[in-house]
Amino acid sequence: VNKTTVLNQLDDNRVFDGANWNAQDDHYTQLFYDQNLSQFWRPEDISLQPDLNVWEELSQEIRDCYAKNLLMLTALDTYQGDIGMNVVSRSIPQEYHQRKALLNYMAMMENAVHAPSYSTIFATYVTKGEINELFEWGAENEDLQAMLATIVTHYEELDKATYQRDYGEGLSEEVFNEIQWKAFVASVNLESSLFYSGFFYPLYFYGMGKFMQAGEIINLIIRDESIHGLYISMLAKELYETFSPEKQVELKQWTHDLMEKLYTHQSRL
Repeated sequence: VNKTTVLNQLDDNRVFDGANWNAQDDHYTQLFYDQNLSQFWRPEDISLQPDLNVWEELSQEIRDCYAKNLLMLTALDTYQGDIGMNVVSRSIPQEYHQRKALLNYMAMMENAVHAPSYSTIFATYVTKGEINELFEWGAENEDLQAMLATIVTHYEELDKATYQRDYGEGLSEEVFNEIQWKAFVASVNLESSLFYSGFFYPLYFYGMGKFMQAGEIINLIIRDESIHGLYISMLAKELYETFSPEKQVELKQWTHDLMEKLYTHQSRL
């Protein structure tokens, strides 16, 4: 059955309502929304030219490590904005307009502010040819690709499950909730452990008084990611509490296994 046919069979008595921001979806979403808006920034506002002298003094090995680390962060931000936040938003029940608005805003920050920030750093430090070689390395690196595939697969599974839920393909609530929760946890791991371990190297130089402008950009990204990860984790916690104690034990072990898998791939980059 194609999507058009399914849509034509939907209940014509559905009620479409607008988002009422004078009432709250919950006790925390509007707070996160206000905080996100207050933190808006653009990479163009920070000049990286003062960092060039430091870059020229570094060995090729250190430059290579610094650039590849930023490429990993670029890839994570890109897919979080391309699919991650958007899939999570679609999976939220239709009546939670504020939650969806916040998630869509955070997706924009990932893809339209954070990812371009790394491109700005690349364009300042290295040549166009070196940038192309860097992205080729990322496309061929097995651990980077496996790490991204692990995260993106959970997003894709949730996207499929959301379609099945919305268009009556017999997916039980219990099964959907587990798929949704696992995608939330994958998202939190991307926003927290993967990002923050990736931030270490730029901040290592920043702590020594080097690459101060790039460090300022990383600090701004950290400020955003801290509330992105926290918000998704609150949604995940809310859902986790609906599972039985036995299921919670199983899911907790699954979380540890996921973190170990991601750590293994990242440690070999």
